[in-house]
Amino acid sequence: MKKVQPIASRASLRNAGRSNGVGTDQITFTDRLRINFGWVLDPAIELLFRLGVHPNQLTFFGVLGSTAAGILASQGVFSWAGLVLLLTGPVDALDGALARRRGEAQNFGAFVDSVMDRYSELALYAGLLWVANEQGEVPFIMAVYFAAFGSMLVSYVRARAQSLGFESKGGLFSRVERWLILVFCLLLSQPLLGAGLIAIGANLTALQRIWWVRRNSRVGKCKPTINNLVDTVDDSLKSQNWYAALFLALTLPDICSSLEFGKSNGSRYSKWFEINLPQYKGYLSGDDCYALRCAVLHEAKDNITDQKKKDILEHFIFMTRGPHCNRFENIAFGAGRAESFLQLNVQVFCDDLSEATRDWMAAAMNNPLIKGRLNDTIEIHEPGYTYKRATFI
Repeated sequence: MKKVQPIASRASLRNAGRSNGVGTDQITFTDRLRINFGWVLDPAIELLFRLGVHPNQLTFFGVLGSTAAGILASQGVFSWAGLVLLLTGPVDALDGALARRRGEAQNFGAFVDSVMDRYSELALYAGLLWVANEQGEVPFIMAVYFAAFGSMLVSYVRARAQSLGFESKGGLFSRVERWLILVFCLLLSQPLLGAGLIAIGANLTALQRIWWVRRNSRVGKCKPTINNLVDTVDDSLKSQNWYAALFLALTLPDICSSLEFGKSNGSRYSKWFEINLPQYKGYLSGDDCYALRCAVLHEAKDNITDQKKKDILEHFIFMTRGPHCNRFENIAFGAGRAESFLQLNVQVFCDDLSEATRDWMAAAMNNPLIKGRLNDTIEIHEPGYTYKRATFI
């Protein structure tokens, strides 16, 4: 048995960041960085995985780095603070991906990561506020205050929006943009410039997200079919009904591509998958995912050898826990020929499909054509439902 590193398939080499459809609305600057620098991040994650590094270790390392940068900034050595921030900041892009690689991605882990990110930012702003107060520069003090104020509000608006069923993750100054500005300005020993830019940009971003939520809330009511399906996937995972979760999750790209293009087929399914789940680039192509969908839904099989749409994989192994996205080649199943297969954590895989669907729906609600198609989707009614003049009991 030979285990190989994930390689880019023919389908996954297509540009996942380009589309004329709805999915492009969800590609943020942070998403583009992850896509474009995947050739650096993926080997780093694989190395950390092999070394046995825990995601929480990376999270706390990032917090310590930001705290150290804050302490250096409080002493007025801004260039050193910028250098420390430059070296430790990218760790924030690795902890979540490492958790997924280890098959340990959980809601609590994401919660801890988000909270630690806030501590990291505030630690740096505390250092800047200290030195601003020592220097007695009121403009500097106010710039740092409003930079911290806006940064926290950007995160709070998104969290509050998500709790109400809206997605609001875009904007001019997300955390990555704020980090880049701080690093650049600190390296140039211009902390006031950095704090001032973030004070303006972060608060504008918060207002931008508030406006998006308001716009989405006023779009009008549509049938909750898709949200109910996604919730059912989540409920199935919580109750460990793995088969129900997997079978239903595999239909989500079908439904979304049908709403986007008017009708779904293999090519549109593959396109939707690759655009909205770019993290699988090099692991699982859209064509192989569609082949898996056909094999599972039509034949209850995890072998896609006979599927016309298959790309490079031949077999899938689903696990309820453990590592996610391990690819092997030259594996003999029974008396059959050697095959290549991909090991997937069913919880992570289904959760990824659900989250991608939620993000896509948030953007799709701004498209009147898709909204109209959504109103034609199936709905299960309670007794007493009235259709035209007939009442069903």
